[in-house]
Amino acid sequence: MRIVSGIIITVTLLMLVQAGCGSDGDATVPTEENNDTPEKTVTIKIGNITDLTGPGANGMELVNVGLEDAARYYNENNVIPGVEFEVVHWDGQLDSSRTIPGYEWLLHKGVDFMTTCAPEVAVVLKSRAETDKIVLFTQVGELEAIEPPGYVFCLGSIPQYEAYTLLSWIAENDWDYERNGPAKIGAAAWAEPYANGFVRAMKDYAEAHPDQFEFVGGYLTNFTFNWSNEAESLRECDYVFPPLLVHGFAEDIRNAGSSAKLVGASPHTAFLKQVSDAGAWPAIDGMLFIYAGLWWNETGEDIDFQKSLLAEYHPGKEEEIMSRGSGYAGIGPYLMMFDIVAKAVETTGPDGLNSEAIYDAAQSWSDSLDEGERGYSYSPTKRYILNVFDIIEANAEQQTLVRNDPNWYSILTEP
Repeated sequence: MRIVSGIIITVTLLMLVQAGCGSDGDATVPTEENNDTPEKTVTIKIGNITDLTGPGANGMELVNVGLEDAARYYNENNVIPGVEFEVVHWDGQLDSSRTIPGYEWLLHKGVDFMTTCAPEVAVVLKSRAETDKIVLFTQVGELEAIEPPGYVFCLGSIPQYEAYTLLSWIAENDWDYERNGPAKIGAAAWAEPYANGFVRAMKDYAEAHPDQFEFVGGYLTNFTFNWSNEAESLRECDYVFPPLLVHGFAEDIRNAGSSAKLVGASPHTAFLKQVSDAGAWPAIDGMLFIYAGLWWNETGEDIDFQKSLLAEYHPGKEEEIMSRGSGYAGIGPYLMMFDIVAKAVETTGPDGLNSEAIYDAAQSWSDSLDEGERGYSYSPTKRYILNVFDIIEANAEQQTLVRNDPNWYSILTEP
């Protein structure tokens, strides 16, 4: 049971929000090799609280690979003259009792700032980070970790904001509620932090917009792979939010005779290999995903750069890694993080860099791509980096995800 729960919780790490970005376009596509030769090199240590040997190790593998590859690129190309990065990993094993010892161990190792892709770590460490003035970048969006704003900065999204924005888009673009009445919506998922936040927000949005949606029910369960009861309860729904490992539930709800359209977000996109292995593409055909970037089959400055790094550092494995879903694209948010550090170094110089300088640079960092259509930013009061989402969908014929809507939509933070 511990192994299963660890795997499921790990999916929340991959809400990665594949939208790479950076100040003046430099975080997604850092500057080319810098030939300046400084008198000495300062090593900046990044403390990474992750899972290397525990139940979430397989799920976090590509996240850690992305972090290492981003550091490698910056080092090999001398992107920040006089600075070299070193990643120091702490094996938290998805065991919350190891979080504080890991934090203290990393401080003892002299890390300059920290990052994590493990659930609840940012919440546990928020008060300590504030006291010690240590910046912590988290891939996992939890409101409790970023409110009130402090030394925790979210590189991903917030599940509540994803739900509000997705339901608003559905009402305006996918469901004619004025003609058909409110759409029936529901959810079935494991009772883990990401799904808890998303499903609660679905209910809140429906209650705030009863003309658009009727919330049938949210079935949050202990970890199971038999969804027949939940599928029957949600059979008459028009839209259903499924568990993060979607393929089993999708088969169950189709067997129940439901034609409900499935809806999800970035975490669901991390497990497409399981969909392929189960032959479940027909069952999820047309599934809508609220996303925050370009998919592997699209072209753009940021995704092209990510694919070039994948080809350079993992030759021969590109197709296999991309077919697994969105995992490696987590390098995009890490490139943002590195660009923030670069901005801090511009102010302090390599010798003067500390966590407070990174904090100052982070909360004034912003950028946009696509002539301003995609905006990303932090501020003194905003600790999540995304400003816009896009909509992609499952295509059973191509067995991949494709763009549903060419537009980008501003994040909604209230129902």
